[in-house]
Amino acid sequence: MTSRSPSEASVRPKRRRKGSRRRRNPFLIGACIGGFVLVVVAVLWTAVHFSKPRPGNPRLTGTWQSDADATMAELRKTRSLTDEQDAKLRPLFGKMKITYTETTITIDFEGKVDTQPYQILSEDGDTITIKSWSAFSKQDEVYHIRFVGSDRYWVDVEQFAMRECFRRIR
Repeated sequence: MTSRSPSEASVRPKRRRKGSRRRRNPFLIGACIGGFVLVVVAVLWTAVHFSKPRPGNPRLTGTWQSDADATMAELRKTRSLTDEQDAKLRPLFGKMKITYTETTITIDFEGKVDTQPYQILSEDGDTITIKSWSAFSKQDEVYHIRFVGSDRYWVDVEQFAMRECFRRIR
C-alpha cells in the first residue's frame, strides 16, 4: 500500500457548486422575447392609428366658388386700388370652384381641373387648417380657412398677402 503524504491528501479536485454554472431559463427568455414583440407591436399600432389623416369636416364638404365682389372689397380695405388696378385684378377672382370630399380637394379653374388628397391639420370653432399638394407651386401648401356662417369662408393667400372669399354653391 502506498501511503499518501499529508500534502497530497489535502489536495482534492475542486468540486463545482450546484447552480454555479449559469443556465438560461427558457421560460424567462420566452417571456422577454414576447414582451419585446408586444412593445414593438403596440408602438407600431399607435403610430399608424394616430398618424391617419382625419376625415373631412362636414362644414367643408361641398362645392365652393370664389366670390370676386367680396374679395375685391376686402382688397380695398387693406390696399388703395386705382380703377385700373381693380379692372386688372377683378377678372382673376370668381372663376375658381373648389369641391371638398372627406379625403380630396378638386380645384376647377377655367376648365383646368386638379384633384389631390388633403389632410386636416387642425380645426376649432371657426377655422380649419388643411395641407394639400398645389399644382401651381408644385409643393405641399397649408391653407388657413376661416368660416363666416355656414355658406362662406375666407382663405389666406399668403403668397400675395391677401384673403379670398368663397361661397358654397352645392
